[in-house]
Amino acid sequence: MDYITNIMAKHVDEHVDFVCMDGACAGAVKLLMTRCPWLSGVVCTTHSLDLLLEDIGKLEFVKNATSSVKRVVQYIRSHHATLALWRSISSCELKAPGDTRFGTHFIMLERVLRCRADLVRLGRSQEFADYIAALPADKRSEAK
Repeated sequence: MDYITNIMAKHVDEHVDFVCMDGACAGAVKLLMTRCPWLSGVVCTTHSLDLLLEDIGKLEFVKNATSSVKRVVQYIRSHHATLALWRSISSCELKAPGDTRFGTHFIMLERVLRCRADLVRLGRSQEFADYIAALPADKRSEAK
């Protein structure tokens, strides 16, 4: 924390009255405010929330649910036929998670829950059954 505080102190003068740092720098924010009494500072709540969601995502039951849903969403979105079928059934676009922000996994899960009835309708549709039947045998298990 001393190192970060020393670096930040070089850039803080009377024209700077507020700093916002990520959660790893919480101690440095306090030290910097002690060194510069006019200064206010906070830990970035957005960053902290993202870190919390990442920790929640490491729980086994969340990891299993997230990876299963992600496979379904990615399969539908990455194949022209399944995406066209999906769009013929639902007006809702499925959200794919981003690689850099874990919170997007929860956005994906929320969207799938909202579209659950449409997903069931897709899975039960004759068009989807015909699509699976037309696939080579080695690709069928991936589609199911």
